[in-house]
Amino acid sequence: MTAPPGADPTPTALVEAQGATPRATRIIVAIGVLSLIGGIALSLLQQELGWIESHRADGFSRSALGHAAWYELLKSQGRTVVLSRHATAARVADDDALIVAEPVANDLETLFDDEEKAEALTNELLSAAVPMLLVLPRREVEQGKQSRALYVVERPESVALDPLRRLGVTRSDSEIVRVESAGEGLWTENTLGLEPTLLRPQLMRDVDLEPLLACDEGILIGRTRSEPPRIVLADPDLVATHGIGRGDNAALAMALVELLGVEGTLWVDEVAHGYGVAPSAWSDLFKPPLLWITLHVLVGAALLSWGASVRFGSPRPPQPGFETGKAALLDNVGELMEAGGHAGHSARRYVEETLTTLGATLHAPAALRGAALREWLGERVRDPALRDELRAFDAAAFARTDGNDSTPALALARRAHRLKETVLHAAR
Repeated sequence: MTAPPGADPTPTALVEAQGATPRATRIIVAIGVLSLIGGIALSLLQQELGWIESHRADGFSRSALGHAAWYELLKSQGRTVVLSRHATAARVADDDALIVAEPVANDLETLFDDEEKAEALTNELLSAAVPMLLVLPRREVEQGKQSRALYVVERPESVALDPLRRLGVTRSDSEIVRVESAGEGLWTENTLGLEPTLLRPQLMRDVDLEPLLACDEGILIGRTRSEPPRIVLADPDLVATHGIGRGDNAALAMALVELLGVEGTLWVDEVAHGYGVAPSAWSDLFKPPLLWITLHVLVGAALLSWGASVRFGSPRPPQPGFETGKAALLDNVGELMEAGGHAGHSARRYVEETLTTLGATLHAPAALRGAALREWLGERVRDPALRDELRAFDAAAFARTDGNDSTPALALARRAHRLKETVLHAAR
């Protein structure tokens, strides 16, 4: 059947006009919903999944120096632990406590390239009037100059003493000492009833702290004499991954938190380790885990814009409908017959009907058909050329109309039409 003028019947045009199929739309929506749910799940599980790789002495590190094992131990005992990356002290509520593990102001100064900012952040953190557990620094990780290998080195004793000075518990003769051994039975002051297992323990000497676990060489665990309570652990090896599994160290790591006397959230400051971030909603939208949700919104907006883009500009002209009337009907019938290979049969029928109509007009006997009718009509025509034309509609002429080419059939039908008009005109 003939397509309406101006219409594009190709499959591509149909797809462009209709857009995505219903099945494709359902698949796209399903993928988008599942992906969005996955992005939300990632945002909720950020603390458990972690986003920072570290080999240093901090809460994100699972290395030998890291504190991740300690915090996981606390979580397994039902404590809520949050690794905070901004305004940690301000987020500590009633019945919460602050953990500051191995802060080093010099590291912050290197990261920020701003000595005043590093000093201000460290002082603000250690002067917070909240229950606090302070773990003094001892070791750091350095990269070799000739290779990418990492090496553990001990910091100077002055670096370990610096947080105590900022906490306000040092004297002029205060110092940090590292003794060769402090084994079982050497702890002269032990209110906790647990024996630490440490190699070359780092101790505090001549500091304004109440000793909770100490020996003749110095204090391992002490407490400030004022409220709110501040507990100080001199040697981080007690809570570091490489040492927490030795002897009673794990039990002591739990006891340190119990000494704070709180049941709420334990806020672990990671700003002091250089992981601070500004609390900006806009910047958070483009960083994991919110990045995945932002990407979904942007992709959805792009798809929406793409789908609506065909509506911009002037309206498209409506598709024309099918033509009506006898001419259009005859054209469609003719094209269908040509497509079916029936042009020759139709031409022969047309010639026969034309000659029958011509015979009826000239009062030929009703029973005459075919060659007899053509002979009768030839006797009534005086013009020899017309007589020869009538006799030319024989079997050979009809045979030439067979085949897929409709040109001979169309020519035969036109000859029959012209002959009828000429004979009728001559008979008048």
